[in-house]
Amino acid sequence: MKMSTHYSTMWLEFFGDMVSLFAAYLMASVAFDAYTGFFAVFCSNLHFYIIAACSAAIVLYMLDAYGSIASYLSKRKRLSITLLVGLLLSAALTAVITLLFFRTRPVRFLFGAAFYLASYAIMMLQRGVTLRIFIRLRQKSALLILFPDGYPEIFLDKLMKHSEDFGSVAVYRIMENQHDIPEDLKTQINAADELLIASGISDALRDQLILYARQRGSFGKAPNIKVISSVENLSFLGGRITHVGDTPAIHIKNGQPMWVERVLKRCFDFVASLIGLIVLSPVFFICAAAIKIDSRGPVFYRQERYTIYRKRFYILKFRTMVADAEKYGARLATEKDDRITRVGHVLRACRLDELPQLINILKGEMSIVGPRPERPIYADEYSKMVKNFDIRYLVKAGLTGYAQVYGRYNTKVSDKVLLDSIYINTFSIWLDLKLIVLTILIMFTKESTEGVAENMAEVPVAKSEKPQTEQKKILYRS
Repeated sequence: MKMSTHYSTMWLEFFGDMVSLFAAYLMASVAFDAYTGFFAVFCSNLHFYIIAACSAAIVLYMLDAYGSIASYLSKRKRLSITLLVGLLLSAALTAVITLLFFRTRPVRFLFGAAFYLASYAIMMLQRGVTLRIFIRLRQKSALLILFPDGYPEIFLDKLMKHSEDFGSVAVYRIMENQHDIPEDLKTQINAADELLIASGISDALRDQLILYARQRGSFGKAPNIKVISSVENLSFLGGRITHVGDTPAIHIKNGQPMWVERVLKRCFDFVASLIGLIVLSPVFFICAAAIKIDSRGPVFYRQERYTIYRKRFYILKFRTMVADAEKYGARLATEKDDRITRVGHVLRACRLDELPQLINILKGEMSIVGPRPERPIYADEYSKMVKNFDIRYLVKAGLTGYAQVYGRYNTKVSDKVLLDSIYINTFSIWLDLKLIVLTILIMFTKESTEGVAENMAEVPVAKSEKPQTEQKKILYRS
């Protein structure tokens, strides 16, 4: 049986959540009807339910809780924390709206608490059952991965690892001089429920593969098709169709927000960073005290980085390593790095070491959302080695970003460039808000902060610049 499409999955999950929230509201109304009766409680708090349901749907949508963006097994692993964060943010948003616009119709705290507790329990049950059904359906599906000759085995293994909920996964190597679809490949395409085409396959052959898969069989029989894009193709994202006479053309975005968006973004950055510094001042004090008690050295760590148009500035962080961590040169943090202090492990796991960058944002050197700033010594090397790396300099560096939300600390640089390109080419204020909400979620996700493997800590130098007779100078980053 073919698995559900993205949109049918999304609407089924949305409908299930709305039913769960309504059931929780009925349960809370029944629990508080001792004196005034069920109907009176149900009607008097109806405005609260409408606000709560709408805010929960919006926040959960921001958290990618709808549709099949990730594998269903991965979604099930994150289900409890996704619902917890989503409902907590929904409760905070509902409380603010209720206090601002419905002061004359207050909702009892215990009623609201009972509603959200019941919502969490019912949604966990409903979502668990729904995901179990989706997983069983997908386990009956077949995935076919097409990759070019010379494709790195480590990346192929990663694709297969993240396709674990398919019943069968087949791979097919496309040879470099191949121009037509061979018969054995057609047979495999005919048997597949989903087709994943890796980057590196020629445009002509890729278009043939897509057309053949689309034409397969009758309506509804064609497989779902996914293409791993390159940075060059991502430049078309956000473009609009136009015409030059009778010739169609794509109007590509210049990669920079409109002036209205820039003004709104800067105003939001200034207000949010100022409020953040005030509200989080107790957290700053606790972190600073813990750092001083745990190890010798300064509380803050300053480091030169690049931001928009390659402008240099000094980024601020809470120190998470020993004071002389770079006595042998800068070096990437590895999975079991003995330079990280005890307090540093906690700060890194909770992303609290990044909080001082609110000062950089307040000064206008950074934005809340944008590509993470790199050190010049590494960024200059990456510019030579990674295609289109410099696209990151079209916008301000950010405290969080698309690559931080959908990637990991140890995601390879070229993939981070792809993720940053998606952000730059599809920028909107809504996307910024979504990434901020998703950042709250990933703060509770351990794998997003994992260090690189020991053999990946060294930053390679461009081949053309490696000395032939002398030992290569090793570059590191912390």
